[in-house]
Amino acid sequence: MPGGGAIGHFCNVTRKLRLKQARSSAPWHSADVNRFQIEFNSNLNRQFLFRPEHITKSKSEVGADRIRHINPDINIKPYMMRVSPATQKAPFTDEFFRKQDIVINALDNVEARKYVDQRCVTTCKPLLDSGTLSTKGHVQVVVPYLTESYGSQRDPVENASDSIPFCTLKQFPALMEHCIEWAREKFQSSFSQKPDSFNNFWQLNGPSAGQLLQTLQGRNHMDGIPLVHKLISAWPKNFTEVVFLARSKFEKYFNHKAQQLLTMFPEDHMLEGGVKFWTSPKRAPTALIFDRDNKLHLAFLRAACHLYGNIYGIPVTKADLAEENLRNLVLTAPVAPFMSKGEEAVIKEAPTAAAVSHTGNEAKQLVHYLQSSMARGDCATGDTMTMHPESFEKDDDSNAHIDYIYAAANLRAAMYKIDQASRLHVKRIAGRIVPAIATTTACVTGLACLELVKLAQDLDKMTLDGKHLLTERVLGRYKNTFLNLALPVIYFSEPGAAARTNLPGGISVTLWDQWTITGNPAFTMQNFIDAVKAKYNVTVSSILLGSKMVYMPFMPGHGKRLGQTFSTYLDLPDSEDYLDLSVDMETDSNMDGDGGDGDMVLWPPIRYYFR
Repeated sequence: MPGGGAIGHFCNVTRKLRLKQARSSAPWHSADVNRFQIEFNSNLNRQFLFRPEHITKSKSEVGADRIRHINPDINIKPYMMRVSPATQKAPFTDEFFRKQDIVINALDNVEARKYVDQRCVTTCKPLLDSGTLSTKGHVQVVVPYLTESYGSQRDPVENASDSIPFCTLKQFPALMEHCIEWAREKFQSSFSQKPDSFNNFWQLNGPSAGQLLQTLQGRNHMDGIPLVHKLISAWPKNFTEVVFLARSKFEKYFNHKAQQLLTMFPEDHMLEGGVKFWTSPKRAPTALIFDRDNKLHLAFLRAACHLYGNIYGIPVTKADLAEENLRNLVLTAPVAPFMSKGEEAVIKEAPTAAAVSHTGNEAKQLVHYLQSSMARGDCATGDTMTMHPESFEKDDDSNAHIDYIYAAANLRAAMYKIDQASRLHVKRIAGRIVPAIATTTACVTGLACLELVKLAQDLDKMTLDGKHLLTERVLGRYKNTFLNLALPVIYFSEPGAAARTNLPGGISVTLWDQWTITGNPAFTMQNFIDAVKAKYNVTVSSILLGSKMVYMPFMPGHGKRLGQTFSTYLDLPDSEDYLDLSVDMETDSNMDGDGGDGDMVLWPPIRYYFR
């Protein structure tokens, strides 16, 4: 069971009290997905299993210990790690999932839910997903070969910043919440989105430095050049330069931005009719002067150094981040003076011919940078430059994510004379934390356990040999639940059946159908294509591994790959003996399918066993 919070512990206890007479030697696995500790100010210190003496201890370990106290016969094993791609090699391998009978989600975010759901679909395991949001709650049952999965439906993306006007968020904050959302957006942009875009640009137009250089010399205008040029130009070579970069960001965000806004709209600026521009709720900013003895200023510097070191691959130690070391290094940091950028700095217009020309200049500068790097020996022709994007995680205090948002939000608040907030308040808003209500949690876990009993009764049908027994009558036994105790309403519905797609050539598949090809180390790319043709009677026209183009007939040199060893172009994992490949097939205009003329056909991924 991934998740060790309110639902996780309610579900554990409720299940064991309901099934106390059932004795099994099979272990019950409980994973504390967020590695979260019980905090004094958290609502979890008042939940069913926790006591005051458990504060600062792991939720997963405490929960397991308390359940053993209630039912000594239970065999439960807690894990203090996230169920995520980072732990897919060990311990949460596909083999680990295959050994489970039922997976129960007790997670608090959509991203983790989708990941566990995808692993359950891959290994054909039943999933019971549940969640609460204040007085709201849901339970969803996922039955292999029979129902749609959690990821089959797309909920609207929840983005708190969407409810804040753009100008308020960027230029005219009036509340601390505006500052926190600005800092959260700045974190995503600087440490996640931009590094991702950099890697995508390099992968699509390289991936080696020599190939990228050839592409740039052939074309001046390419999407992403300004961003890539900016990131490469700022690339630090050591920790000292990381400190200089972080110091420059402080100056840009909390000094130059304020000066630029006041240049455009001075404090005495008047609108037509004699109304002052800076009237409530607008607040005139104050440019902050960096003070190496100011704890908040130093906190921003420390967190920014930590994160910039991570994304640029610069090793950062605890000694590097020590206050005295940062104070000494920042003294020598070069600080660019403020220079007004004019009206376009505040009001961004559509790209102009001048902007396109500017992009062309940046392309030439990028070419010059690569040529100079190769000449100096800093970069070889076959090298690839890679950044390391951060994935926001609110519950790991060692990653500096909340530290950065806390410091940045409070500095922006100081800039606009807004009352500052505590770290816990910043974490609650930035992490989208909604306190759990015990009544909602108890209701949802009770309903989830009812569905758990039904899943346990039908386990013999959820296999390749027994799936023909999963009929509409079986589907009707299960109930998804949606509730809101504040109204109060409770809706029960039958789970949606797995959608069936008719592909060209008379092929019919659902999300539970898996195509597999077994190869060997000597398998060529042509062998793979021939094996797909022999087994499924379709012809492969392209192959992708994630975003990597393995085989595209129209790409230069890809035709020569057919006779070469397939594994040469695959990033083979050490822990697994297979890869999941996205493939496209040749289609005949006479073939009938759901897509229709001109529509894209989504073929099932192929699991390729290479050992």
